Amino acid sequence: MEDYLHPDKRAGNADRDRYVDHLAAMVASGHLKQEEFESRRDSALEAVTHGNLQELVSDLPSLPEPPARRMRTYRVAVNGRRCHMKTWLAVTGFFIVTTAFTGPVCAGIWHGFGHAPLQGGLTILLILANIVAGLVWGVTMAPDYERKEYIDD
Repeated sequence: MEDYLHPDKRAGNADRDRYVDHLAAMVASGHLKQEEFESRRDSALEAVTHGNLQELVSDLPSLPEPPARRMRTYRVAVNGRRCHMKTWLAVTGFFIVTTAFTGPVCAGIWHGFGHAPLQGGLTILLILANIVAGLVWGVTMAPDYERKEYIDD
């Protein structure tokens, strides 16, 4: 934290706002007069470094610590839908297994592809339909995921 508040480090808008809020609190508590506040406020808004800001409040009671940053986690659904990971994996696994075994099962039922309807074309159509259905399921019902961001209090 000391490195962040080093006098030579550049100050950001949030830093300037924090000092202006502190100066306003000093007016409310009677440590500053309104005219002096306005002068220091203008200087704070034009300050470039933390050193410039610290000079403005050096004769006043201490500035409160900046608010701690904390992480907020929230869940994001893909395509506006949510699906639990276990359900998604189970159904996706089902599509993979049925796609892999469609050919052997059809060959076993019709005693070879040559005897299958459409001379094996039905088996290929079933495999393709399973692949398409699995892709549609996998993409539209993909599990939601967590997104994290830092927020200031």
